[in-house]
Amino acid sequence: MSATAADGNNGGTETTADEGDGEEDNSADSQDGSGETNLTLTLTSKTLTVDASATEVEGETYTSIQDALDYISDQDDKDGWTITVESGTYTYFTVNQYISNLTIKGENGATVDCSDGSIQLMGDTITLEGLTFTAKDTAWSVPVIKDASSNAGLFYDSMVTIKNCDFIGTNAGCALWICRLNATVKDCTFDGFSYAIEIINETSIAAKIDTEITTGTITIDGNTVTNCDFFVHYGVRSGITFVVANNIVTGSSDKICASLFAWKGESITVTGNTFIYAAFGLQNAINGVSAKGFLDTNTFDEHSYVVDDYYNYSTKADYSATYYAKEIAGKTPVWSVDTENTGDYADKFTAALSGRENDNPLIFTTTGGIGDLVCMGLAYHAINLDYIEDPEPEQETETPETPSDTSSHSSSSGSGSSSSSSEVTAVTSAQTGDTTNIWLPLLGLLVAIAGLGSFGGAFSGFMIYFHERRNRGGI
Repeated sequence: MSATAADGNNGGTETTADEGDGEEDNSADSQDGSGETNLTLTLTSKTLTVDASATEVEGETYTSIQDALDYISDQDDKDGWTITVESGTYTYFTVNQYISNLTIKGENGATVDCSDGSIQLMGDTITLEGLTFTAKDTAWSVPVIKDASSNAGLFYDSMVTIKNCDFIGTNAGCALWICRLNATVKDCTFDGFSYAIEIINETSIAAKIDTEITTGTITIDGNTVTNCDFFVHYGVRSGITFVVANNIVTGSSDKICASLFAWKGESITVTGNTFIYAAFGLQNAINGVSAKGFLDTNTFDEHSYVVDDYYNYSTKADYSATYYAKEIAGKTPVWSVDTENTGDYADKFTAALSGRENDNPLIFTTTGGIGDLVCMGLAYHAINLDYIEDPEPEQETETPETPSDTSSHSSSSGSGSSSSSSEVTAVTSAQTGDTTNIWLPLLGLLVAIAGLGSFGGAFSGFMIYFHERRNRGGI
């Protein structure tokens, strides 16, 4: 008996002779009338392992990611493969346009160093998961990952997914270019890049794309961004649904982390994000979309804000930028110029801001004194935000009324009348808290002694003495 098996790796067939007793085995039903049984076996495994410390086994294990990809490229069936990358450090690689539905999954801290070149993704529907990417001293034009499907207009509407990956840069230019109309970047970290995510499907690259491709969805969800100049940057073409949700974006007091991109998409959702020393801006937004609404759907610390930006790229004559700070009860926003990051333009930005440091919104126009830089505040990280406590309102102080004592003591003698007048003065002083006249009790006592010769004088003197003592709590 002979068996025919289909090779799921290379699309070929293999015929195996029956090495039994030399007699033909007819126990199985013949499918072709010749007495032979043809068995067709499909090999379902399309998983390759990459391990830097392993010995290569053709069709199973490789020591580089590129070698595994090259093996897939040599197969007739290039769809639906998975490459598992074990712990180790590997170099950048290219997924060519003939590979589809590919997953490259990192295990145990697999690291890909892209200091000398970019990972290029040109295939149809690609997922990168669980990998750590590093880059050092790289330029913006050499990102860690370049979604390069648009270079030839291939698979521009297919999906690229980057999830659970870490991007670690040292003086690095850019982490990720997204050129496709469909992309998801989820649960990744970005640290140490000038630009974390560049969305560049609004550039001239779009001219290479079939005009019938008009829709797509780009989702940036659950990522953590630190020590980057920009979070999301560049431009989104028309027809795109754009979602930026649940990300934590943290700049610093030295430089805010900005997001600024041209918006011509179908719809935009920016929600559930946390911005710390960060700014989120839209340029040339359409369909009535304003960044101001993002203040209500996200968390902004007291140094973060949003911007609506307009720039006429054709005439280069019309510019405007409107900065919005969140309203905080009992506090006033204070805008200032980051002179270190604005360099030679610091004086122009400062002049444009002068006298409007507490405006909300803060609006720059062509008359602001900075020409075509008016819409470039985020690009230059020019504007910082702080808040000050509002002053406490002044409270009116009521002056207490001074009670008057209209009582008088009469006496049948002239000396008695004089003593009564002194007594009224003493009572009034005591009631108003005047403690300076401490001699009144003594005066009353002296009058009493001096007037012992007459009953009226003595009586008046003692009355002054005892009355004053009583007012002072002495009796």
